[in-house]
Formats: sequence, structure tokens, C-alpha cells
Amino acid sequence: GIFKFNAESYASLLASTRRNLLAVQAKSSIAETKLYSTLTENTVAFMNFLRRNPRSLLLFDNIDDSQLLEDCLPDPRIPCHVLITTRSEELYRDADFNQMTLTELQGESAVDALLGWSGKSPTSFQEM
Repeated sequence: GIFKFNAESYASLLASTRRNLLAVQAKSSIAETKLYSTLTENTVAFMNFLRRNPRSLLLFDNIDDSQLLEDCLPDPRIPCHVLITTRSEELYRDADFNQMTLTELQGESAVDALLGWSGKSPTSFQEM
């Protein structure tokens, strides 16, 4: 699946992580949903889901805090893809992963770019 995280702040990232965790718990038919009080605890629970459900795309949108990035990135051994957007030149400059500079994408252009990077067809994207 594709999971978007609003990474503008600790509070928005925590809320996004909780929302995604609830979604995967619901899809997994887990009888009891469990949310945690800290970002770290929720992230660990979400990463456990990813270990059992490889090939997900995690989109961390508008992250500017390198500590938040470190706190929420999955273990490199988890088979998933990560897309990070940032306007922070410092974060961009210090990053230790493949980088691509983009201009702002709107509507259909953004969807086409995401589908191209993920290898998904428009039909499979609509089915998610």
C-alpha cells in the first residue's frame, strides 16, 4: 500500500502514524486496535506491519527536521520504498540517500509521477 505521513511537525507526524497504524490494523482484521502515546512506539508498531507486508511506499511529506526523519525512517532491511519531500536545503544537503530535485507538481502530473516511480498503473492505484 501507499502510506502518507504529514511530517511538518512532531504532532502532525504522530497523528499521521496513528492514522496509518489504525488503517493497517483494520485491513489486517486485528480485533483490538492499539495506539501508543509516543511517535517511537507507534513507528515500531507500524514497522512490524511493514515486515509482514513488504513493498509498501511510505511518503513523508514536508519534513524539515532531521531528528524526526531519523525517528520515523524504517529499518533498511524492511523491503519498502520511501519518498521524502522537503524544502529544507540543510536536510537535502546532508541526506545519505538518492535525491531528486523537483518543481512543484499539481494534480494529474503529481499522480503520474508517483505512479511512474512506484511502477503502478493508474488502474492499480485506483484500486488501493
